[in-house]
Amino acid sequence: MKPIIKGVSMSVLAMSLLLPSTVSFADENIDSSQDKKTVVTSKPPSLDPEEGKKILEIGKEKARKAWEQENQKNKINRMRPPSESYFRPVTHFKQSDWFYCGPASARSVLTFHKSDSGSSFPIPTEELLASLMLTTNQGTNSLNLAWGLNAYKDNYDFADSTYGAMSPSSIRELEVLVKNKLSDGTNVPIVLTNTEHMERYKRAEKNYRHFIVINGYHGADRTMQIVDPNHKLDKDGKSLGGVYEEKVDENGKGVGKAVLSATGGNPTLVY
Repeated sequence: MKPIIKGVSMSVLAMSLLLPSTVSFADENIDSSQDKKTVVTSKPPSLDPEEGKKILEIGKEKARKAWEQENQKNKINRMRPPSESYFRPVTHFKQSDWFYCGPASARSVLTFHKSDSGSSFPIPTEELLASLMLTTNQGTNSLNLAWGLNAYKDNYDFADSTYGAMSPSSIRELEVLVKNKLSDGTNVPIVLTNTEHMERYKRAEKNYRHFIVINGYHGADRTMQIVDPNHKLDKDGKSLGGVYEEKVDENGKGVGKAVLSATGGNPTLVY
């Protein structure tokens, strides 16, 4: 005879197995219907101000250390070749709806930490991450995105390098910060872009702000490897999402320009 679990649906039970060890239903006020998408007609809600402040401070400190290390490298080797190359493996996931690029990108990033740590803890679903990150039909706030990633820091052993958020002030700064995280192998960056400036999106039906993962950098030709969760096709029927390379900066196009032009109230780099 199969045991009967009273008062708990099997869908909720399955979802609860994917919750990070640092989160409980009661503590985070997670609704029991997590398998349903969160869709409301308001802008993405923000974290508690103190939590958001911590994430911004982490982002600021990471930037300080990255510049410090970059300057030290330049002093040691002023003729440093531009051919430095870094790559961190992640799994590509397609987002299931327009406003799920944040949770889908976060899911990809967590596959790196799962593999890197050797953890047996399962990768959370897109719907669960969207719930944790308070995603709405207006998208995901970058601070919520960082917080949602950090909720799994103990499950995937990255508590010593939790995610922060900030907005790079220049293409050069974006390049330095992304290279720094990919080279030390502690984090995989997620950036908020304005797709108008992405070469990949030149035949897109429309342009919008969109989260993507950067999991590789190639100094020789100044390109970044992108893991893009977009589930739509362009005017030619080609997939906008996928794994591809994009120039950092070339003739007004590229990842750098796309990130800088997305700057606003929402930090453009989660790393």
